[in-house]
Amino acid sequence: MRQKAKEKPCGGCLPFARRLLFFSVVLGSCQTALRAQDIHIKVLNGHDGRPVTDGCINLSIGSWHGADIVAPTNKDGIVVLHLRGSEITADSACLSGLPSAGHWPDGVDTILITSGGKYVDCLPLWKASPQRRPDQTREMNERVRSYSIKEILQDGVVAENACGKSKAEAKRGELLFFVRRPNWWEILTR
Repeated sequence: MRQKAKEKPCGGCLPFARRLLFFSVVLGSCQTALRAQDIHIKVLNGHDGRPVTDGCINLSIGSWHGADIVAPTNKDGIVVLHLRGSEITADSACLSGLPSAGHWPDGVDTILITSGGKYVDCLPLWKASPQRRPDQTREMNERVRSYSIKEILQDGVVAENACGKSKAEAKRGELLFFVRRPNWWEILTR
């Protein structure tokens, strides 16, 4: 006589529960995907396309209100920003006492970047919006551009280069930013 096999309770619920758990983890991680990644800002000489290894960038989160983060380029001309939770951090600051971390508010998808110190941005001048804050200088309003964090992470972004014909292609998670040395007039008027 043959014994009847013991029936599993729920007849296959365990594989279904595993799949459900897997998909809920995957979906949950998609919501925070933009909040737990790195952005590589590659600073390049606008004339010859070489990496700028002795520069600093000023970064503002959301809208330009001064530098939230001031970070130096590394030996490859790159500033790495770490996006974790509600914080954006850089590996180090340009000088002691300057910020190397900033708050990333919910709903904000833009960062604004300008060169600092020895270099000048290679962005063409443009008219700023009339909503600019009165304490911002005209030069800052004409020079600072915003870049979508989502676009940088998904496709990569290349900033405009009005300094020369140097071109480059950005990889996913990378922003290419062109700068140049200041001319004699810019040095005198600083």
